[in-house]
Amino acid sequence: MKMLEKKLIKETNIHSIGIQGTNDFLLQYYLTKPEENVYGIEIVKAQENAITESKHIFDIITGKDNTLKMLNILFKNQVTPSTFADVVEDFLGII
Repeated sequence: MKMLEKKLIKETNIHSIGIQGTNDFLLQYYLTKPEENVYGIEIVKAQENAITESKHIFDIITGKDNTLKMLNILFKNQVTPSTFADVVEDFLGII
């Protein structure tokens, strides 16, 4: 069985202020390759050097370039693991 290839493409530190106070966390966006010519995206949310959330969709798009374009859109919009699936459904519904 082939190992999942995973490469960190983008990451950003988020500082948000809400009713509960401040919330600092790191979002990491990975390009994954579970098999030949199939690509996916994983989004990881970490706080205080520990992963608090993670969401992975294995086979969104077959082309690497298109997957990277989608990953960049997710990064620019600071999509989190908890909203990742909904955003992908909406995205795929308009193309």
